[in-house]
Amino acid sequence: MIIQAIGWAGTTLLLLGFYLLSKGKMQGRSYNYQLTQFFGAVGIGISAFAQHAWPAFAVEFVWAIIAGATLISLGRRGPSKRF
Repeated sequence: MIIQAIGWAGTTLLLLGFYLLSKGKMQGRSYNYQLTQFFGAVGIGISAFAQHAWPAFAVEFVWAIIAGATLISLGRRGPSKRF
């Protein structure tokens, strides 16, 4: 039950970030957007791993790596000024 809740929380974060990006409320190079993508991917990845859903786990693993690398890059260069 907890694993499913983690998966749903991750799904909510990913979709919320994508929605706000699509509406122009966030920028792709902002900390907030990348944090939603990182933690969303980790949440879904945990759920996928626990359920042995390997293709979904692979996607979320790579998604989290990309978001994490972008967060590190933002830390070095500075974030976008916009939310």
